[in-house]
Amino acid sequence: MKKPSAELEVESAKDELEQFLEQPKESAGYSCPRCGNNYSRSHSLNRHMKFECGVEPQFECPICHKKSKHKHNLVLHMRTHQKS
Repeated sequence: MKKPSAELEVESAKDELEQFLEQPKESAGYSCPRCGNNYSRSHSLNRHMKFECGVEPQFECPICHKKSKHKHNLVLHMRTHQKS
């Protein structure tokens, strides 16, 4: 019995997705010159280089002095101080 065309299209899309996911990471368009991490978008590489790669954490909790590389993580951390 033949499969309906919609099922064939879904199987084809799944096959294409699997092939895409199996591609080597080097195919990403932007590579960090410091650590070699690859990114598909330039702004992701810029964020990585500005806040993450070889950079000390820039954001510090004024209460316990815990440091974070990203402000949003510090904001989440500071909520723990409000609960007590």
